[in-house]
Amino acid sequence: MFGERFYPLLAKLSPWKQSLFALALAQRQFANYWFWSNLSQADRGSAEYNFCLKKLWQYHQDKFNHVDLEEALAVFSPFAPDLEKEEDPEDPSTGTLLALDASLCLTAACDAVIMHEGNEAEIASRSSLAAAVLAAQQQSEEYLDEEALREHALVDNEVNFQVSLLELLIKAQRDPSLVQLILKTALKDGCSNIGISFDDKAGVEHDFDYYAIPLDVLRQAAKNGKTALTDELGKSKRQDGSGPYGKAGAIKVVARRKADLAGRGQRQAERGGRRRAGGSEGRSNEGHPAYHRH
Repeated sequence: MFGERFYPLLAKLSPWKQSLFALALAQRQFANYWFWSNLSQADRGSAEYNFCLKKLWQYHQDKFNHVDLEEALAVFSPFAPDLEKEEDPEDPSTGTLLALDASLCLTAACDAVIMHEGNEAEIASRSSLAAAVLAAQQQSEEYLDEEALREHALVDNEVNFQVSLLELLIKAQRDPSLVQLILKTALKDGCSNIGISFDDKAGVEHDFDYYAIPLDVLRQAAKNGKTALTDELGKSKRQDGSGPYGKAGAIKVVARRKADLAGRGQRQAERGGRRRAGGSEGRSNEGHPAYHRH
């Protein structure tokens, strides 16, 4: 697939761009999270997920605001799936892995600014793609190899969306209109990246009344039009036949999710320690050096 070429480019994005990249993917997966929340948690967590989404969009549209991303993430974090507490997290009927992928994207969007280890966009990219791969496998009567997966509509749409989003961000300057364009694009299909409709439940609806923007418009928003990036990443197959998770397939996907979840827990502990040590310090992200890096 596109991992070995794509992820190094994501790593070069500045913190605010990595956050926006992850946020767009988290927005697209809101309905995926709700699916699990509605089935397993009596709809607990959907409001908190949406709250964190809104705070992130607000944060990015005004660089002088005082949105506390640590607090916003703390509101949602207790409602993220815990694989250790789920009876069978790999059972697709529960939606647990879909909710975990969405949660990892949302957390990465916050962490890109709060902590910024430099891999937040990659974590979000892998998680969002994993949801599309899982859904594609579920729709097939037989196991799909890497070549077949890349040709599947869900996976192809996911890859194209991520590539187009990166194209837009690489040369972008910080501006509220950029944030609005990305938000509109994330919402344009009216459903999640695996086809769960935002209209399935009132709780999945959002307050952002933006009209849809076609994917081709997003592509053209990049200053140089169709760049060498598209030429390089648009190839439908990897020469070595492997994918971003290797030949171990689903087993390695789950292992990576568990590793990302463990990393998230460690970052939460670090944030908690920093809060206790610093008192009220850090309640505003306005002065965070990651925010002002271009």
